[in-house]
Parts: sequence; structure tokens; C-alpha cells
Amino acid sequence: MPSTATTPAPTLDASRRIGDELFAIDARSLAVLRIGLGVTLLADLYVRARSLTAHYTDAGIMPREALDSAYGWMAPYLSLHYHTGAATWMQAGMFIFAAICAVLLVFGWRTRIVTVVCWLLLLSLHRRFAGLLNAGDYELRLLLFWSMFLPLGTRWSLDSLRRRDAGEPAPTRYRSGATIAIMLQVCFIYWFTVLLKTGSVWWNGQAAGLALELDLYTTPAGAWLRQYAPLMSLLTWATMIAEILGPTIVWIPFAVARWRMLAIIMMWGLHGSFIVCMGIGLFGYVSMLGRVVFLPTSFWEFLSGGDSPGFVTRRAPLASWREGVLLALVVFVFMWNVSTLDHPLARRAMPGALKPVGKALGLAQQWSMFAPYPLRWDGWFVMPAELANGRTVDLWSQGAPVTWDKPTLVIDTFPTYRWRKFLINMRRKFNPDKPPSPEWPYLLRYLCREWNATHSQAEQVYLIEVYFVEEVHDGFRVRHMPRKITTHRCLSPTE
Repeated sequence: MPSTATTPAPTLDASRRIGDELFAIDARSLAVLRIGLGVTLLADLYVRARSLTAHYTDAGIMPREALDSAYGWMAPYLSLHYHTGAATWMQAGMFIFAAICAVLLVFGWRTRIVTVVCWLLLLSLHRRFAGLLNAGDYELRLLLFWSMFLPLGTRWSLDSLRRRDAGEPAPTRYRSGATIAIMLQVCFIYWFTVLLKTGSVWWNGQAAGLALELDLYTTPAGAWLRQYAPLMSLLTWATMIAEILGPTIVWIPFAVARWRMLAIIMMWGLHGSFIVCMGIGLFGYVSMLGRVVFLPTSFWEFLSGGDSPGFVTRRAPLASWREGVLLALVVFVFMWNVSTLDHPLARRAMPGALKPVGKALGLAQQWSMFAPYPLRWDGWFVMPAELANGRTVDLWSQGAPVTWDKPTLVIDTFPTYRWRKFLINMRRKFNPDKPPSPEWPYLLRYLCREWNATHSQAEQVYLIEVYFVEEVHDGFRVRHMPRKITTHRCLSPTE
């Protein structure tokens, strides 16, 4: 008797194929992500090591007593760098260990374990001095977090050589809760920064021009570009289009590879322009790295000149407990981002009782890059210091004569972008009607010690004043208004 039952296999196969196209990541994209994460960690450690004593020891601008008063129990309990932070050599040892782990990540040796260690060390470093962090640091930390659950060592690694020698097959693509999580995390960055850009300047074409007027951030290329007002409007709209469309079209369920390549071009173009025009540290590079998770298999086939041999997609069972935990964390991160929006109902999206979980795992995030609008103030720092012999020098400019003239390039007045981020945060806190921020004495005490330890008795610093020279655009005029922030009296070379 002929069967009247129909088979759902074709529909299931089609659904599975679409699911693989949308949610799977090519193993070669994961390999590039792994190598890029390792290289980025090394570059980050290099920049931080230039201010090792200043930023990470008790002799610097943020000793552990300052952390205790600012963060209470959270800092000592959750930062390895806090517990080893008494002397420079201790921190140097932590940095060397982190660099070794980053190198092992690049080469893909015991990749899963090394990724976990790299994430723990980065999280610890961030907690040691949170005032140095920008959006690039948060994204790097989050990419490492989700990468702990991904097979980063499948291709182009020492691990893959070992598995090949053992005869283990290597799938071409992977699909799991972790692949969905890291792709959504990348998209959340764009979607929520757009929702946070409530300032009218983002919607009338003025924002890019205003951002490039900020000499605290602008590079020579950005300063040249801002002369062309029509181009500033174009850049503003291009930014908004890339941030809205880029992370959206990657989820179109047909012609997936083509849409994703278009999205990557848009997003790489956006962050490439940031790198050229603005001194924002590793942010642009980390952002470009994170987008490789969307590189389709056809891209790698094009580079290799043919189809992938033994094309296989490995799918994790969605019913497993690990997949359930990962998808729950994705929902958690989504709700956290909703709670950062400027709306009473949105702010209640994340229960207060769950916030320590996000902070403990390093999942706390807010993507307010120049949102709701770019900074409304700009300027530079001048720190006149009176010496014992009666001379006055600018201690922030390594003892140069005090001048109130605008520097040729403001971003060059900071040793690294980490210093700039810290001082911008300090300037944000400035209120002429309130006492100066408690971090100022630690910074000025450090500057006193550094100067007095290398100068004669006649040139010892005994008094420092801190000014922020604010640049004010008043119609067609530009005025420079020095605003005094604080005064500090140096006691001795050792304070």
C-alpha cells in the first residue's frame, strides 16, 4: 500500500542551510580573530608598559589606597594586578606573563586555556585602573570573553597541526551559541550607539564636523579634512548609515555572503576613517578585527582559488546546557544595553541585583561614543610649577617655559592616549563650584616626585597649579580661557 506521508526533509535541509549561513563562522575567520586578538593584546601591553610605574603601582597616580576609597572591596577582590601592585618589578612580571600568553594565542598553542588566561589577565588589568579605558578596551574584553567558547585554534595553529597528525578532521565552519553570541555582540555596539545618539547634531549632519573640531582627539589628517564643511555633512550621514545598515544587513537570509561583504566594507570603512582622523587608541583596530566573524566561506574560497575541501559545518546541540547558558548571557547583555538608554523604562531593564554579575564577568558595557553628541568643550592642559630658585616651568610639558598659546597639535601633549583619557575624565569631573576631584593630589604628587628625583636642590618643585585652557568659539572669534582646576604644594622629593 503506498504511503501518503510526506517527508519534511527538504524544508529542514533548507532551514538548516539558511541557519548555517546566518549563524556559522568560518574556521579561517576564527583563526584571523585569534591571531588579531593576540597581536592587539601585545600592542596594548606595549602602550601600557610605557607608563608602568605611573599607572599600575603604588608609586604612581592611582595607588591602591586610592582604589580602595573609590571602589571599596571590588578592586582588591577582583584584580590580580591589585594584589601584585606594590612595586614596578611585580607589575613588570605580570606584563611579561600576559605578553607570553598573547604570543601563545597568536600561535594557537592550547588555545582554549590560553584564551581564558588572556581574558582573566585583561579583566584584571582593566580593574586595576578603570580611568584609562575607552570603548576599544571594552570591545577587546568582550571579544575575548565570547572567544573562550569558540574553536579559535582549528586553523593556522599549533593545535591544528597536532590534531592533523592525530588524524582528526577539521570542519570548515562552526555554528553554536557562541557564534551567535559574538556576532550579536558586534551588532549591539552599533545598534545601541545609534539609539544613544539622541543629539540633534547627529541627525542634521553637523556631528562629524563638531567631532573633528576637538583638538583633544583630532589628527593632522582630521584637522585638514574639517576645512571642508560639505564633506563633514557627508561623513556624518555616512557614519549613521554604516552604523544602522552595517549590523542589520548581515542578517538578511538570502545572498548572505554578498550582504555580509557589503556590511564589512561599510564597517571597515567607518573605522578606517576613525583611525585616520582621530587619535582614539586601539578602538578602530579592535573594531575592524571584530568584524572578521562575518567573513563568509566564499571569501576564503575566493582567496584560495577554489572550493573548500571537505566542506563541513559543525553544529553544537542547542539543547545542551552550555548552549543554554551562552544564549542566556546574550539576553543578559542585550538587557544590559537596553538599560543604558536614556528612558525611565529602559533604565529598569537590568535588575540591580544582577548588575554585579555583569561587572564580575566583564560584560558591563555602554556604547556612548560621542553620544548623545560630541564633547562640547575642548582645550589643553597647562601646569605651571614654581621652583626653589624662583623659576616657573610647565611641569606637564617636561619643564618647558609656561605659555598659554595653543600647541601645534594638542594630542601630542600627552605621552600616550591612556594619559589623555585619564585627564579628559578628570576634566569631565571639574566643577568650579565644587572641590577638585580627589584623584588630582595623587597625580600631582607623582609629577612632583618624578621631577624632584632628577633635579638639583635649586630646581625642586614646591608648588604646582593646574589649568585647563578652554577653547571657546564665539561667532567668528576663537577665545582661549584658562580655567584653574587645583593647586598642589610639593613637600619633598618623596612626598
